[in-house]
Amino acid sequence: MLIGGGAATVVGFAISTYLLADSTYSIKPNDRLVLQQFFPNNGSQGVYNISFPSFEGQATLKIMDSSNQTVVEKTIMPPIVSETFVVMESGYYTLVLINPSSEKTLDATILFGDRESYATAEQLIFSFMVIAGIITAIAGAVITVLDRRKINKMRQYGDTSDLV
Repeated sequence: MLIGGGAATVVGFAISTYLLADSTYSIKPNDRLVLQQFFPNNGSQGVYNISFPSFEGQATLKIMDSSNQTVVEKTIMPPIVSETFVVMESGYYTLVLINPSSEKTLDATILFGDRESYATAEQLIFSFMVIAGIITAIAGAVITVLDRRKINKMRQYGDTSDLV
């Protein structure tokens, strides 16, 4: 059971590290990061999730639609900001994150896209966790049954040295 749970945990961490490695950015002092994402559906929800726990200042966030109209503009504070916005027209949306610090680099993990794709990713992660839990439970049951058999055989032959 311990080995199965440990293996499931290691695989879960490996998957999340692999997925987040593509979403981690370093923004130099007094610089900006520009990300573009295509949103296919009118009236759907866009979502952004930004985490920068080791940064002590405030960053500026701006999201613009395909016609350069500002959809979101705000100052964000660490450690995590996660919000949705309405996609009024299909096309490319631009996320601009500005590091106002003149000294410190801003290391941020940014997830930016439409709500439907994130819901699919969340379902995948949830399914993986359920499968890992089932595997761990089965492994625990097998270990328990095998251990009871061993104990019963030891008692049958009068060996109680391992029974503490």
